[in-house]
Amino acid sequence: MYLIIQKPVISIYKRITRGNRNLFLYFLKTMFLIFLLLFSLTALSSCSRISPDFYTLEIIIGQENTEINRGYITVQGEGIGSADEALEVRDEDSFCLERGTIVTLQAYPLEDYKFSRWNINGQDAGIEDKISLEMTENKTVRAYFGHPDSAEITAEISLKHSYPFSPLDNFESLEPAPGPTVNVAARLSTDLNKTKEQPEVQEIIVAFTRDTDLTDKKISLQSQGYQITDSSREGNYLLIKLDSLPELSTPISSGYSDNQLQKDDDISWHIKNNQDQLQQLIQQFENQPEVRYAEPNYSYQIASIKYPDDTYYSYQWNYPQIRLPQAWNSITGSESVRIAVLDTGIDSEHPDLAGQIVENDGYNFTDDGDSDDFSDKAGHGTHVAGIIAAATNNNQGVAGTIWQSSLVPVKVMSNSSGRWNDIAKGIRYAAGLLEDTEISEPVDIINLSLGGEGGSNAVEEAVQDASQAGVILVAAAGNDADDFLLYPAAYDEVISVGAVDYNYPEEPKLAHYSNYSFELDILAPGGDMKVDSSDRGVNDGILSTYLTDVDSEEDFSKYSFLEGTSMAAPHISGVIGLMLSHGVPRDSEKIRNILKNTSLELTTLSDDNDDIDIGDTGLVNAYWALHQPEKISVTLKHKVEGEFQQYKKENLPLRGGNTAFVDLPSGEYLFQVHLDVQNTGNIDPGDYFLESDPVLIGVEESIKIDLNLIERE
Repeated sequence: MYLIIQKPVISIYKRITRGNRNLFLYFLKTMFLIFLLLFSLTALSSCSRISPDFYTLEIIIGQENTEINRGYITVQGEGIGSADEALEVRDEDSFCLERGTIVTLQAYPLEDYKFSRWNINGQDAGIEDKISLEMTENKTVRAYFGHPDSAEITAEISLKHSYPFSPLDNFESLEPAPGPTVNVAARLSTDLNKTKEQPEVQEIIVAFTRDTDLTDKKISLQSQGYQITDSSREGNYLLIKLDSLPELSTPISSGYSDNQLQKDDDISWHIKNNQDQLQQLIQQFENQPEVRYAEPNYSYQIASIKYPDDTYYSYQWNYPQIRLPQAWNSITGSESVRIAVLDTGIDSEHPDLAGQIVENDGYNFTDDGDSDDFSDKAGHGTHVAGIIAAATNNNQGVAGTIWQSSLVPVKVMSNSSGRWNDIAKGIRYAAGLLEDTEISEPVDIINLSLGGEGGSNAVEEAVQDASQAGVILVAAAGNDADDFLLYPAAYDEVISVGAVDYNYPEEPKLAHYSNYSFELDILAPGGDMKVDSSDRGVNDGILSTYLTDVDSEEDFSKYSFLEGTSMAAPHISGVIGLMLSHGVPRDSEKIRNILKNTSLELTTLSDDNDDIDIGDTGLVNAYWALHQPEKISVTLKHKVEGEFQQYKKENLPLRGGNTAFVDLPSGEYLFQVHLDVQNTGNIDPGDYFLESDPVLIGVEESIKIDLNLIERE
């Protein structure tokens, strides 16, 4: 300050010496006022310099960088204005107040505006227009005003899928039993169909004869201490709560043994809640002449998972990965669904395939044997057939993707190769389009776990003809680990299938050998025989039926692990078979779109190659494919009079995304986000659901929140 006034003082002093006394007096008055102002500002900016028992209350009106006056507040408290009148603040002001002072702030919006919220020291402090605060520290209070219904909330919705299985699936709990190994498989002894233990019984149901007065019985039982929680006049029964009963004791009246119920209108036995005594009580009730039956009030559980009892099912991680146990709970297939396997043939004598094959329609287009000899000498076709439709839930071997169907073996390859002409003829034969060799009935699906880099006009035309006839064609993408699709997978009419690995316990990745392309339609398990990611003593290949080793007496010799997109494609053929069994129309494009739209999005395809691009192609989700959910419903709820009520509702696609709710009144909100897989209107096991924490939003405020949906158990 000395530097600021030094030159004016010297200048004025010179003028004074020249006799200008009036100017000197004016200067003294001005400098005195400046001194008072600077002193006041210094004192207000640091109350603690006056005393450590004083704090600064700074009040600011409106948003930053906004010159429009949208409202004002009144401030009242000891040391602010007079005791009876509040002080108005229309811009900003500061007060130096003693510790413990209670200050009341009241917000008043101007016309066309609305009070939004308070902010104290950078934290939201509520939306009520009147608040009180205690001076326990320096406080900066900002009051926000704005246009009514001008808030905005943007939500980013994403799905977090559970891997390696659905949280409903207990596949992971199955442990292999010790035993010999053949084809790197180990014997497993499990009981997958064991019913979960019932929860502890809380009540029993006691039903009386139809001529018994239920009201009288209820009064009689209540007088003895029994708590009646419900009744049914239609069923003429009472629901008795067990935890209202004391421990088991002798009868109230003498003359009866400990195991006998008093034979009168009253029930005088008491029981504690354990299984032995529960059954004893039930028996005692049922011994009464007026009791028709007594039973625990057990619960039925939602049947959300269905397991097969096949011996080696626990090695088939590929099925839980794509949610097949949930799909099987809805449907397991139909023999009316016909699936042709164009491959190296099928072993019709395999115990897990005999009975699954329409032998009269089997045909051999190769030079290897007679036309009716579709026997498999390579094992590839047998393995593919088992993935599609091995006999399932037969207490042996492995499970198939679809439990009931009709397999048509069409042999178009000898060992590892097949000629274009044979493949083209095989396609037309399966579709019922071959004039000189007729099939009893065209198939619904053709599986092609084969391919090559060059396109064939003969094969392409056969594919087009079969597709026009309504047949759905599925083919393997190829095992070159490259950015292209093999033919016939590359043809537009064919559903192309790439492969993923197990990658336990993380999200699966594109298999190291799988071809990929932006045109790829869907992914399915193909396995990886180089690793044992689950550390269970076997590799991560796909276990399925295989050629029987005639020299071995072991059951293991009939099964083997393999890997490849050849193993991925039959998963899709089987899932499509389930879809047709469930009533989905046999329309190739519709089926393709359902598979793509309901697939599980994979976040990282490879740790080694960042250039892999397959667009929005995901891992097949059999459960979703059956029920075809189409949307995620996003409900915004607004708190009104203490209760959250639905305010607005939007829908998002199954992959999630952004949704914005605009022109909202200020207040408290929460989100309910639901992917209702079976469209029941309820939150069922297997659905994805989330209810967010409440969020507070002010007038003209815009916030963004991230919500991750998870599958419910």
